[in-house]
Amino acid sequence: MAIVLVVDDEPAISSSLSFLLHDVGHEVLTASNGAEALELAEQRNPAVVVSDWLMPVMGGAELRRAFARNSVLCSVPFIFMSGTAHSGETQGTAFLQKPFDVAELLEALAECLRNRAHADPYPR
Repeated sequence: MAIVLVVDDEPAISSSLSFLLHDVGHEVLTASNGAEALELAEQRNPAVVVSDWLMPVMGGAELRRAFARNSVLCSVPFIFMSGTAHSGETQGTAFLQKPFDVAELLEALAECLRNRAHADPYPR
């Protein structure tokens, strides 16, 4: 269906999300921090990023800003996740509070892909 980039510094979360998203038909790429994610995204051009908010090296907000500065990646939607309450600007399509229900993630992902399909005649 789509290339989804999962970014989380917790291997168990990254692995669980990867399995879930692969199981529903997506190609899944994983990275443990924003710097790795940016490098991978520049190579593979994901349709959506599902990213933790707080990570070492480069967090979710900094990663989103890096995407915004890249002419190829600037329109890629983000779904942010965090175990801590966050009241600031997320600059993303959705913000999920950990722990979240799988249905919430799949709904947010489907919405991102629908919106992307309307905006981009050549989806990834």
